Amino acid sequence: MPQHNSVERLEIIRPLSIPGTELLVAKNSSKIWKVFHETYTLCSCSRGMASWQHGGKEFSSGVGSNMLMEPGEMHCTNTIHKPVDIKVLLIDPAVVIEAAKELGISKNPHLRYVSNNDPGLFGLFHRFCTAVEMEESCLEQQSLFAACIRNLLNHTERRPATLSTYNAQRAIERIKHYLQERFAEPVSLDELMALTGLSRYYLVHTFAKQIGMPPHMFQINIRIARACTLLKAGVSSTNVSTDVGFADQSHFTRHFKRVWGITPNRYATAVRL
Repeated sequence: MPQHNSVERLEIIRPLSIPGTELLVAKNSSKIWKVFHETYTLCSCSRGMASWQHGGKEFSSGVGSNMLMEPGEMHCTNTIHKPVDIKVLLIDPAVVIEAAKELGISKNPHLRYVSNNDPGLFGLFHRFCTAVEMEESCLEQQSLFAACIRNLLNHTERRPATLSTYNAQRAIERIKHYLQERFAEPVSLDELMALTGLSRYYLVHTFAKQIGMPPHMFQINIRIARACTLLKAGVSSTNVSTDVGFADQSHFTRHFKRVWGITPNRYATAVRL
């Protein structure tokens, strides 16, 4: 009898919070891809092994590897040695070009290579993909996407300018106050940009450097802190999840466990003893 995990699954997601992008998720795939790219494309492999051809050269993709393509390029899979789990992000060239300008790159970005094993890019990209697949908040998806794009541009011939956090304290304080006042509301990165006048890449970078976490994680931590207060007061975890702004009970439980290491119900039981 075939096992459930032997079934190939392909899914395409268009994140509403990230215009100009499409995400392809392939699991247990043995598909032979022959693709002409009209987008900037980032593909990361988390399981399996494949060989592919680009520009007359052969490359291998395995666990932890990234494939980087730019508009006008073609790649062809030669062999699937072991079925792969991959995530592929297709980005409208206008999005990348605009990001490059904001980060001080005057010419259209040109990638230095088509394959690497950069763990920073791999980790960021997979956190972004997970946020999209799990339908996390708009702020979380946009913040992680901004971090991914900045990291991707580190692999172009002209790298982004070094971002300084000098004199940004007032803007950071305004963001903190805004997120504290609206902790239960959906907040977008565009709102924070309008609030401070900072570009999305400078904002996410500077906030994370000064606070120790990106804006979306700051908002989540405020929500969890308020949730603890409500749970101590005897409010049910189902009601708490809505009161503090989580999309549903599963989102609340997942984030609560990430912060405290236990579920909200176990926490409530412990603090009421």
